[in-house]
Amino acid sequence: MSGESDLILVLLGLQMNSFTKEQVVECGAIWAQDRSKSLSDILEKKGYLKKGIRAALDALVDDRVLSASLHDVISHPRYLQPRRMGPYLYF
Repeated sequence: MSGESDLILVLLGLQMNSFTKEQVVECGAIWAQDRSKSLSDILEKKGYLKKGIRAALDALVDDRVLSASLHDVISHPRYLQPRRMGPYLYF
């Protein structure tokens, strides 16, 4: 999981009261010492983030990241210019 995706997962987890700010700060301090594991992995290892909730949050993050990626592609100027295809004008 990328750092951006991990941050989104932690923010969503906080919004859903899956863990506390204090728990995130505690795990963040551990993560700052050893960045080989993600913050969400540390939260799960410490027992603050349950496996089922982690799976649900991962799915939400994947959906948000995919939506953002699709938005970036669709809103690219190349796709906003009209194109002629036969007698019709397409965007």
